[in-house]
Amino acid sequence: MRHQSFPWVPAIMAALAISSGAAAVGGCESSPTEAFELSGLVTDERTSAPIEGAAVTFISDTGYNAATTTNSNGEYAFGIETDHPFGQVRAEAAGYRPGEASVFFDAPSRRIDLALIPDRSSE
Repeated sequence: MRHQSFPWVPAIMAALAISSGAAAVGGCESSPTEAFELSGLVTDERTSAPIEGAAVTFISDTGYNAATTTNSNGEYAFGIETDHPFGQVRAEAAGYRPGEASVFFDAPSRRIDLALIPDRSSE
């Protein structure tokens, strides 16, 4: 019995090797992350009074996110795990327009204070 050669097999094997290597490098595996601390104060822009119970969220430029709420003094603090040092922090509270600021983690911890504007449309 004569052995038959399949000339297309090496091409398929090469394509599989390239695609599996690209998948490992190109994003199927998660990027390494770093831990940061984000804290701050959420206040009423008009009166400077602290806002208790405001929802505070962080979303990195690559989609990592974390959330917390402010305490009775308007303070918040939480850990962030992200693969990118840039993102947005947003605070929302009933009776106020949402407030937002950009965040750049060039240090292990960052403080971002937000002053919310009272929402006159809800009156």
